[in-house]
Amino acid sequence: MSKAARSPLKLAKARLVRQKEVQDQQPALFSKRYPTGRLSDQVEKSHTLTTGTASPLQQQRQQRRCITDPTSETTSPQQTEKLKTLVRQQQEDATDAMDWEFVLQEAPNRVTVKVRLITLVCCSQKTVWVFRSEGLRKLGQTDLLMVLEHLAMDSGVPPDIVQLFTGVLKKAKEGEVVGDLDHTVFQPGSAFLGSAFIGGVLYFMESGQCFHGLVNPADFGSLLVCRLVHTREVPYLMHAPLRLLLRLGEEEGVYPCSLISHRYRPALFHDPSRSVYSMFKDVLGPRQGMIPRLRECTITLEQGSGQISVSIARKRHPDLGALLRLYSPDTDGVLAIGGELCQFADAHLVAKETPGNGNGSGQQQVGLETALFSAKTVSKPTVTGLSFIAVAAHLSGRSVGLSGNVAAVVEDGVAVTCRREDMKSLLSSLNNAVDFTMTADWLFTFQRKKAQKKCPIKFIWRLKPGL
Repeated sequence: MSKAARSPLKLAKARLVRQKEVQDQQPALFSKRYPTGRLSDQVEKSHTLTTGTASPLQQQRQQRRCITDPTSETTSPQQTEKLKTLVRQQQEDATDAMDWEFVLQEAPNRVTVKVRLITLVCCSQKTVWVFRSEGLRKLGQTDLLMVLEHLAMDSGVPPDIVQLFTGVLKKAKEGEVVGDLDHTVFQPGSAFLGSAFIGGVLYFMESGQCFHGLVNPADFGSLLVCRLVHTREVPYLMHAPLRLLLRLGEEEGVYPCSLISHRYRPALFHDPSRSVYSMFKDVLGPRQGMIPRLRECTITLEQGSGQISVSIARKRHPDLGALLRLYSPDTDGVLAIGGELCQFADAHLVAKETPGNGNGSGQQQVGLETALFSAKTVSKPTVTGLSFIAVAAHLSGRSVGLSGNVAAVVEDGVAVTCRREDMKSLLSSLNNAVDFTMTADWLFTFQRKKAQKKCPIKFIWRLKPGL
């Protein structure tokens, strides 16, 4: 078979086999695979799984690498010798695989990172590195999953991902864990994975994506996925993670977001000041116009009735109270709440940056437009998720030509202007953790530029039962 006809995975395997042969002859060359030196001092153990007359290439493919991370807890030579060989399990949904295991912490709370190089036979059919942690759950941290696109320049396991998992382990031992829609931001100039354009990592829970060939079916829904984020997207990563998550999914055509990280993709957001978020500086202060996110809060819009529901978990009432203290009905502030991904919604509103017509100086203005994003299997969504809701009482409904309360879809959320007395009643009900209903007229909804006929909608602030 010609070299041009060989798959990327087979080329990568052949490259690793050649490097192993050179390493056996000249051990000093091993450190050249990792110029940063972060893995050059690691202890590597290779165990041949079969005995007999297998060819050297077959023996190489049957090896299991068990690598002890230098940042892990120290172990005695006797404990190191007792490390058992973990036999690789062939996945049904992958054409072939090569795997490694990095030991971050020894027993009794053993933490490892298992790495596989596989070619997916479904969805994107790409060759990817799959990093999966095991044992973090014992420390209260959800186990992590990182799927990184394999590049031709990869001469071995990318060490920076293992270092990322090591950092999460260190934080977990200090009692600080990462969860759904949390983030890690890298220091400027860190050159993570050798790229100056990777600014951080977004963590999110599995929500219906394709996991075939990546992990065992029993692990579906129990892993925290890691996605690389561009440096220009860091403001949204820190303060509007749901907007960023859905925009990534919309760009790749995977609802709500793809699992595969790309090292050199272009940024999807550039200038947060062009967003409606810049209206909320009076309330948010140091967040510079970003909407505070309330955990376990979902905001949905029913397409038929136009009803908006804001559902808040009971155990998050103290967090809501801290948010309400930022707002005073005697000021002209805005009560803004950011929600999380709604699992039962059929679709979600997505904000997309689009270049405008220019400002007369030869430069294009960047604006944001609203798009409806749903899974390919959903033809007519009935429940649409929203990223935020903003309620203000400093404007009168008559100032826009309508009487009473007014609502409008803005980017990927909804904005409401209401009477001052309605705002006071709303704040009182939220402080007392009771349901509240406010009626409003739609000024315009998604893809509607003209004011529609009066259509009262309800804002129901309710607590999830049993939480």
